[in-house]
Amino acid sequence: MAKKGKRKAAAGDLATNRQASFRYHLSDRHECGIVLQGSEVKAIREGSVQIKDAYAHIDRDGEVWLHNMH
Repeated sequence: MAKKGKRKAAAGDLATNRQASFRYHLSDRHECGIVLQGSEVKAIREGSVQIKDAYAHIDRDGEVWLHNMH
């Protein structure tokens, strides 16, 4: 049986939308945490997440919702 190695914490950003800085003027930068389901965590770890058309929306309660992330 193969030995299981210790998992290392991810360093830096897991996904960035580089085209956003070319298409739009970004006046502020905010960092936040998001709640992910199991399949979403797996996709991010594999590097198969697509955020090219993603955008965030702030609702009336101050919660931020991420849309169009595949």
